[in-house]
Amino acid sequence: MRQWQRRGIRGFAVFYVNKDVQVVKIDLLLANIMLSKYKSRSQFKEYIKAFNEMMYYMGEEILEYFYEDVMCYAKSKPVLCRFFYSPENERVVYVMAAAVHTGIIKAIAKRLEKMGWKKKLLIEFTSLRQKTR
Repeated sequence: MRQWQRRGIRGFAVFYVNKDVQVVKIDLLLANIMLSKYKSRSQFKEYIKAFNEMMYYMGEEILEYFYEDVMCYAKSKPVLCRFFYSPENERVVYVMAAAVHTGIIKAIAKRLEKMGWKKKLLIEFTSLRQKTR
């Protein structure tokens, strides 16, 4: 088991996108986020749990959409994204992103906002380091 697979979620974001899936994938590539074809759900329990909890809190706003989990990498760090598709026109309406490394989600959010993605939520957890006297 890799070290990052044992860590908890350090960053989480929800974006309102409302774009065609191919445009979303191009936006991610332009933001230096590589999509992976690997889709093993069993190794990403922390991600799935965080996504499901956020879906619960967002309620009906997001529950009407069907979704797909996509593994991505930003600077070789894993980022799991969940694309939410509209049942009417199959456009990606929302994207959730989660990472186990601090700083990744914040950096991604800055790049994606420049491409018209609207940030609805961004949470990052960091450790506070105290200086010893």
